[in-house]
Amino acid sequence: MCPQGYYCPAGTSQSAQYPCPAGRFGGATGLSSAAGCTECPEHSHCNRPGLVAPSGTCLDGYYCGPGSTGATGTGPCPTDYYCSAGAKTECPAGTHSGGPGAAAAAECVPCPPGLVCPDHSRGMVPCPAGRFCSGGAASAADSDPAVHDCPHGSYCPAGSAVALLCPPGTVGTAVNLAVCAACPTGKYCPDLGMTVASDCPANLACSAPGTYAPEVCPPGQYASAEGETAGTCLACPAGKFCWPEPGSDGRSTGSCDARYVC
Repeated sequence: MCPQGYYCPAGTSQSAQYPCPAGRFGGATGLSSAAGCTECPEHSHCNRPGLVAPSGTCLDGYYCGPGSTGATGTGPCPTDYYCSAGAKTECPAGTHSGGPGAAAAAECVPCPPGLVCPDHSRGMVPCPAGRFCSGGAASAADSDPAVHDCPHGSYCPAGSAVALLCPPGTVGTAVNLAVCAACPTGKYCPDLGMTVASDCPANLACSAPGTYAPEVCPPGQYASAEGETAGTCLACPAGKFCWPEPGSDGRSTGSCDARYVC
């Protein structure tokens, strides 16, 4: 009978002629081919030919897949997993290993701010636009305690770790904005984090979207204070002249002098 640790195909002349190869072991007698030798199971290694049982478990921090021939198996434990005695376990959702070679669950650390760690087969993904992630997010859902609404007066592009204040010239009138809106025509937005645009001051113009500093209208125009044109520069009416100065809308109360055309 062929002994344990060996196989004996037809024509074998010695019992120890064909040892089970490294990476396998022969736990039974009477094996007739190498295929009959048992593949070394995951987290174990079979480091030499002729074994009747695995040589032992693998080292912490290394992954031993089936058929491993050494204590370091196929190499360091993959990123976002930890390997205890050669067995591979996925880091919990909301954590990551930061690189290969983790040996214990304690080496899985919270997902970095601005990122989400939902599924380690996909790796880390950016926090969704309109939200910010403070660290340890396991999903992009609003129900995750690490995912927060972007507040009024702020914006949160994809991958945000904190909410950013809307810059001057823009306004954040709603929550969960990825970008702030330009200050509307006829209004101005001089400060960071504005939630409501300010009316353009009297006798000044805020003609362009995104105005943060009102301006005096140029000669030949005057600052409107009426209806939908309020806060914009309008052309001087025929027969009048307009020379804007601080404190005045620039529109003359009288007509052009005789001998002159306006």
